[in-house]
Amino acid sequence: MSDVVYINSENAVKDQWNLLAQYAYPTNIVRYLQQHGFADSKKLAEYVAGCFRQSEAYFVAAENSPIDISPLLQYYGAVTLLAGASAMIRGTQLTIKGHGMTLNASNIKRIADAQVIPRGKGALQQFTDIFSPGCSFANGEPWTMEEILGSVPDLKQDFETCYQEAIPYAIPIEIVKRDRGSLERISKKDLARFKVPEDALANIENLLQSYLVPEHTNQYIILHRKIKSPEIGTYSLFNQKHLQIAHSKKAKKLTLSQIINMFMGMFSLGFLSRYHPEFWNPFVRSDETGELLLVEKFIAVCQRYFPNLVLNEIQQSRIQFVNKTKGILDLSISSSSEDSKQGFLKVRGISKGKIL
Repeated sequence: MSDVVYINSENAVKDQWNLLAQYAYPTNIVRYLQQHGFADSKKLAEYVAGCFRQSEAYFVAAENSPIDISPLLQYYGAVTLLAGASAMIRGTQLTIKGHGMTLNASNIKRIADAQVIPRGKGALQQFTDIFSPGCSFANGEPWTMEEILGSVPDLKQDFETCYQEAIPYAIPIEIVKRDRGSLERISKKDLARFKVPEDALANIENLLQSYLVPEHTNQYIILHRKIKSPEIGTYSLFNQKHLQIAHSKKAKKLTLSQIINMFMGMFSLGFLSRYHPEFWNPFVRSDETGELLLVEKFIAVCQRYFPNLVLNEIQQSRIQFVNKTKGILDLSISSSSEDSKQGFLKVRGISKGKIL
């Protein structure tokens, strides 16, 4: 998905839902189905329209609810949005029985310790087949919230601050433009948590299919794209590219899309708040570790970026909202992650972990 579409906006959240809202009308859904070679169906169109309407309602309710219940509402919004988007992309309603995952939260001391355990061919695997093709979950192999949070590009700094010994799964890439093309580079500071930086590179799937052999300098690892090579990696909310480190699960390497990674995280927090109030209530009321700040940031990123990512998949473009009237990008395209963050804070503001 290399095409980038910039949309001028003074309110990215409102405008992304305005774009998604076009699929709350059966006529537009039928047109989409026909354009993509699917048979139109009034029943399918009504199903998709209902999913998109309900999803927005859930996200709005989550935004306006206290953290005691907002994670569950957000998860319901996410699963409903994916159900509608999947039906459009596949041209048929998925047959889904169950969440396709369970939560193990017995005797946890941190949010990071909660485990999401994939099960069977429920919603998780079916959505993964569409939004993260090629990833097949091994039943019973757990994914910790530490792994999930460490895989979200926008949480890297907060994640490393909260979990001092944890290993991140998203590595920032700086794109340097030159007269004769561009190069990409990794700051060795971003690999400081790895005992051997080459170990991190070795676990980036398809690295050598997309890039020449990495060059090492004192400060950077330099990457040169191969001609006509497939692009790998993902982009943060601030439009900074990241390479993803694969997770090892039963001798398999899995690299999840941000959609599926966030979906698992929202499930975990939603079910923690709903079914484990004996842990969730004291956590949100009196956390002393700072983990609550990371959780709030994750919720805020999902609230803003998850619908955007789904919209990208539907329209097969990477949509970035910008604010040209103020001369500042709503989602900065600066190559510097810190500059991007400061520009974003200046335009949007962050309060109590919420991206506004």
